[in-house]
Amino acid sequence: MRKFVLRILCFFILLVCINPVLAINGNIFINRSILALYDSTETKSAELTLIHAHAEVILNHLGYILTYYDINKGLPDEDYMNGFH
Repeated sequence: MRKFVLRILCFFILLVCINPVLAINGNIFINRSILALYDSTETKSAELTLIHAHAEVILNHLGYILTYYDINKGLPDEDYMNGFH
């Protein structure tokens, strides 16, 4: 389980390094929203996940905003995903 979480953490860090920059009407928009998936059957709330414990502080320091999504609700639709890395 720990190796899986570390792989996910490395994946998030990779996403942070590949930061898409969009130009909208001459203004530069940097998407700083990251979707963090968690399983509510393993942890009771998002604040108890290893992502929260190990990655959120670093990502917040870098200016990113983590939004948690419970995978037990099903996969998010495409419109929901457009706002995230």
